[in-house]
Amino acid sequence: MALTGRAALLAALGSLPVGIWEPGWTGILAVNAPLAVACACDFALAAPVRRLGLTRSGDTSVRLGDTADVTLTITNPSRRPLRA
Repeated sequence: MALTGRAALLAALGSLPVGIWEPGWTGILAVNAPLAVACACDFALAAPVRRLGLTRSGDTSVRLGDTADVTLTITNPSRRPLRA
């Protein structure tokens, strides 16, 4: 799992009110609780990485200095979308 931009955006936006209006544990908790919920949602909605299928095709050997054509195919058998 990787954190998405939503978590970074929420953390950045939350740092301003904490620093200005409530620079204490209450402010930190007010920002970190929604941040933890956003991370949990990202984790729950993410495609399971262990179920991905990887297939390699193309050249199996190449001499030093030459080029080779190789294709890597990734299949996602789950219903959840995968963005990579």
